[in-house]
Amino acid sequence: MTEPGESREEALRRAASVASFVQGEVLEVPDVCVVVVDLAWPLDDSSAAMATSEGGDLAVVPAPSESVVLLTQTCDLQRTTPESRFCQVAPVTNGSPAFARQVHRGYWPGWVDLPWHWPTSVADLSQITTLERSVLVGVASRGRPGTPAERAHFAEMVGRHFSRAALPDAVSAALRPFVDRIKKKYDKALQRADAWRS
Repeated sequence: MTEPGESREEALRRAASVASFVQGEVLEVPDVCVVVVDLAWPLDDSSAAMATSEGGDLAVVPAPSESVVLLTQTCDLQRTTPESRFCQVAPVTNGSPAFARQVHRGYWPGWVDLPWHWPTSVADLSQITTLERSVLVGVASRGRPGTPAERAHFAEMVGRHFSRAALPDAVSAALRPFVDRIKKKYDKALQRADAWRS
């Protein structure tokens, strides 16, 4: 938000500080992710509660979270202009250790793991929200991918959310016994490897 007396150019220069962030950075920005709901047909309890307290057809329901993960590519953050002033974030939550491992292995394409924040931290990609970059000015970083492997894995998992193959239900049903058999063997091998490491 532009402070009194601050020009648009100054606001853009200030917002350009997001160039120091990287894709996958966890930022302490509480409750900025939102979902737009149809108040006539609410699909969950928070939407229904909003429907009873709001007028109109649509409402914005906040997705509660203490932190968000930055999804915008690092290179896109390097120049902030009136045309390039947005970034995308997703809410961060803590899952169980088992769920975080499954997310890391790609079992849940709607989620991405964030081990540089906390071993069980995950982000819900179904609640991606667009922000103006000025929202992120001066916020505290709570971790970022530190190695090329972590950065590549994060980018792949985010991209997979949008690019995974959409198989017809009949094909998925036919493949399920094979996938379950492979998964069972793969999980046993991973458990043995985990036990060997510890």
